[in-house]
Amino acid sequence: MSFSQALSGLNAQSQRLGTIGNNIANSQTVGFKGSNVQFSDVFANSKVGLGTQVSTVLQNFKEGNIESTGRNLDLAVAGEGFFRYQQPNGEIAYSRNGQLTMTASGELINAQGAQIMGYGLNAQGAVQVGGQPVALTVDAEDMPARATTNVNVTFNLDSREVSGSDLNSTELASGEIINYHYANNFTVYDSLGNPVNATVYYEKVGGPESQNVWQAKVVADGAYDPANDFLMEFNANGGLVGVREIDGDYLTAQDTYQAAQADVLSAEQVRDAAQSQRDQRQAELEEAQATLDAMDPSDPEYTAAEEARDDAEAARDLAQTELTTAEGELTTAEDARDSAETAWVAAFNALESGQRKEIAFDIDNGGEPLVFNYDPAGSTQFGNASTTSSLTQNGYTSGALVGITIEEDGTVMRNYSNEQSRPQGQIALVNFRNPEGLNPAGDNLWTATQASGQELIGAPGTGMLGGIISNAIETSNVDMAGELVNMIVAQRAYQANSQTIKTQDELLQTVINLR
Repeated sequence: MSFSQALSGLNAQSQRLGTIGNNIANSQTVGFKGSNVQFSDVFANSKVGLGTQVSTVLQNFKEGNIESTGRNLDLAVAGEGFFRYQQPNGEIAYSRNGQLTMTASGELINAQGAQIMGYGLNAQGAVQVGGQPVALTVDAEDMPARATTNVNVTFNLDSREVSGSDLNSTELASGEIINYHYANNFTVYDSLGNPVNATVYYEKVGGPESQNVWQAKVVADGAYDPANDFLMEFNANGGLVGVREIDGDYLTAQDTYQAAQADVLSAEQVRDAAQSQRDQRQAELEEAQATLDAMDPSDPEYTAAEEARDDAEAARDLAQTELTTAEGELTTAEDARDSAETAWVAAFNALESGQRKEIAFDIDNGGEPLVFNYDPAGSTQFGNASTTSSLTQNGYTSGALVGITIEEDGTVMRNYSNEQSRPQGQIALVNFRNPEGLNPAGDNLWTATQASGQELIGAPGTGMLGGIISNAIETSNVDMAGELVNMIVAQRAYQANSQTIKTQDELLQTVINLR
C-alpha cells in the first residue's frame, strides 16, 4: 500500500511540475493566464489514506500588466472581458490577446487567422450596438465629397461701434463696395468637394427702436448676392435675439426713414440759422431802442435814431417770421420722420425671424448650387473687440482611406485623407459567469463549456466589461518568482515521495533477509 501512496504522490507532483513548466514557458505569451494544480486525498473506507490525486487544474484569470507597444492594431482589455474571435473553420473562441493584423481584404485577424468580431453598421452608417456580432472587415473604398449644409459660428460684435462711423470697406471684382465693421471668413464645399472661400461682413446699422442691429453681407469666391443679406438683432444684455430676413418693403421703409431723418437734420440747421438771425436782429433792436431812449426829442438826430429803431424792429419782425416758418418746416419734417419711423418699425417687425439664415450661391464649379444654413447661435454683442470664438461646417472634399484607429469603446474608425473619420464597426467583449470553466484551446484561445456558462456579450466599458486600450498589450500574468518557488517545493515533494518508496524497499529487503 505504501508503494501506491508514494506512486500517487510522484504522479501528482509530476503533473504539478508540468503545470509550473507550462506557466514558465508562457511567461512571455501575450494574454496568457497561468494555471495551478489542486490536489485531493484518497480514502477507501480506511483510516489510512491511499495517497493523493489531482482534483483539477484551475486557471488564474487575474489581469496581467498593460504594456505600450506603439502599434495601433495591438489591443488590450483593461478590466474584465474577452475578445470574441471567429476561427477559420467558423467556430467561436475567446482570447485576451488583441494582437491584430489587417489582411489585404480588410479582415482584422490574429496570428492564427481568427477574425475578431463585434457590432456592424446599420443602414445609416452608425454602429448597431446590441445586434448580432459579425466578423469585422474594414472597407477600403474612398469617401465621397459632401456639400456643406450647415455652418455654425459663435462670435462677439463690439457694441461700441457706431452706425455709419469708422467703417472699413472692400471692393469686389464686380465693383460692389461693401462697408463693414467686422468680417470673418471660412471654407465651405460644394457637391463636388470644391472648396469655396466665404466671407461674412458685419456692419452695425441700428434699427427702429434699437441700436443693437447689425447687417450681414455674404460673399462667396468674390460673388455677392443681396438676397443673402440678413439682420442680426441683439438685446440690451448683449445676447442674440435672432436673425431676420431683409425684403424690399423693409429696405424702402429704411430708405424713407433715413431720407426723412436727413430732412429733419437739414430743417434743424435752417431753424438754428433763423434762430441766430432773429437773436441778432433782436439785439440790434434793443441797441437802437436804448440809443433812442438816451436822446432828447429836441435833438436834431432824434428823428434819424427813431427811424433806425423802426428799421431794426422791422428787421427783427422779418427774422421772427423766418424763424416761425423754419420751426414749422422742422415740425413738418419731424412729423414725416416719425411717420417714416413708424412705417420702418412695422416693416422691421414684419420681417421673417429665426435663428439661422439660408445662404444660396450659384457658383459655376460644375456642381449643384451651394446652399447652406448659417447659424450664429450663442453670438454676443459686448463692449469688447469683435472676434470669432468658434466656427464649424459639415462639408468636406473626397478622401482616400489612410488608416484605422480603435477607440476605447472598441469603435473601429476609418481615417481618410480629407481629415474625416467614419466608424466601421465596434469590437465586442464577452464575459462569463465562470471564466474558470472555459476550455483552453491553444493559440491563446478558450472555448465555452457548460461549466463556464453562456457568453455575456456587450460593448466595451459597459456593465462589468472593461475598456479597450489600443497601442498596448496585456502581458502574461505568470509570476516568475512565485513559479520558481513552487517548482522548488514540487521538486522537494517529488524527492520525498521517492524517498518513501526507497524506505519501503529497504523494509521489504529486511523481511526477505529473515528467511
